[in-house]
Amino acid sequence: MNSATDGRGHGRLRTTALVLLLCVVALTLLFSAQEVMRRGIAGQPIDWSQTLRFNGLDWVLWGMMTMLIVVIGRRYRLDATGQRVTRVSVWIGMAIAATLAQSLLTGIILRAWGLIAGPPGTAAMPLGRFLVVWTASTVGFNLITFFMIAALLHAALYYGDLRARRLREADLERRLARSELNALRQQLQPHFLFNALHTVSSLMTSNVPSAQRVIADLGDLLRASLDHTAQQEVPLREELDFVRRYLEIQQARFRDRLRVSMSVEAPGEALVPSLLLQPLVDNAIRHGIDGGTGQGTIWISARRDNNRLVLEVRDDGSRAGETPAGATPQPGGIGLENIEKRLVQLYGANRSFQAGRGADGHFAVRISLPLHTDAAQFPSGDSA
Repeated sequence: MNSATDGRGHGRLRTTALVLLLCVVALTLLFSAQEVMRRGIAGQPIDWSQTLRFNGLDWVLWGMMTMLIVVIGRRYRLDATGQRVTRVSVWIGMAIAATLAQSLLTGIILRAWGLIAGPPGTAAMPLGRFLVVWTASTVGFNLITFFMIAALLHAALYYGDLRARRLREADLERRLARSELNALRQQLQPHFLFNALHTVSSLMTSNVPSAQRVIADLGDLLRASLDHTAQQEVPLREELDFVRRYLEIQQARFRDRLRVSMSVEAPGEALVPSLLLQPLVDNAIRHGIDGGTGQGTIWISARRDNNRLVLEVRDDGSRAGETPAGATPQPGGIGLENIEKRLVQLYGANRSFQAGRGADGHFAVRISLPLHTDAAQFPSGDSA
């Protein structure tokens, strides 16, 4: 953790230094070009070397002081809460110190280089008096420069705060979405387990060997369910395999009364929400076969429709209070209701969920999802 933090800190420092270097070079060239243009217009002699040294010294010193201003300014931000007097005092002190240091250093170095471009006669003055005159003539520009650096620093800090806040909010939204998805998924698992155990219970009074077989199959299925629900989305082939195992248990209970037809015309690597089809199949069995005495058929299909994946589970049973064809099911059954909520969380408006009796008289649940194989395409579906 410390190594990573230190690495990020060094990276920010290198980036800041590089930006400052580019700014120093750009400002040196800009001010030198302006000075050359003024001299050319005034008919004065032009010395590029002297002009570049003069302006380069000024901005190199400001670049070095800017590094110190950034370090201190981050700690004593003017927009922070508490100790306002202390922070304002620090910035006033930095403004005075930076302005005086810039004037004194440039004055001493330029005088030593013989590049003084100040008031007439300043070059012949004693050093002390010269520095007073030089400081008075440059303090205004240096103060403006300091306050521009302070403003740019705070603007950069504000932008960094805004970006960090947006990242935190986005991360929080993803975490909340994953938490709700996990809560909905965990509600489905006990529902599935209850129905499976009900199957075993019904067999214990009629066929003990079959019940023992079903218990063993149920153990395998539960182990598979732990892997199956380790993430919000799984490949279609795994979801269908899970449903087949579940149907084997149910067919041990209903025997010839339960008929299943499965049609798959979609790529097996397409991602679907985990435990999506099993609750639909369970719902079809409970309403289409359980409680009756006749045979019932369940049709399961998965097909590709352009860039969509269409999943459908139909049964030929009768049910009271059913939803009209093409309508969204009303809240009630925990399976259908939770599936609809999970689809909203995972895909938002980019999904379709319909349940009702079709023109053929069969009750059908039809789901249309975006056909995709990359779990990162819908980040709300990332595993928690």
